[in-house]
Amino acid sequence: MRNLLRQPVEGFAQQQMLLLDPQQITLTSDRVITSDLFPAVKGMLLEPQADSAAQQALADWLEAH
Repeated sequence: MRNLLRQPVEGFAQQQMLLLDPQQITLTSDRVITSDLFPAVKGMLLEPQADSAAQQALADWLEAH
């Protein structure tokens, strides 16, 4: 489990995709939450789970572009 840390980042939105600046996040250790967390409270415990639908959507988008 990990604790939630809210961190502002800049990105570019295209339809349902958000492209993040890789210099603002450390992809090897940071995880991006794609689901709606309500309420998202700083420090709350999280149990990360892979989102296969989001991974497939990203793979499809990358293949098409």
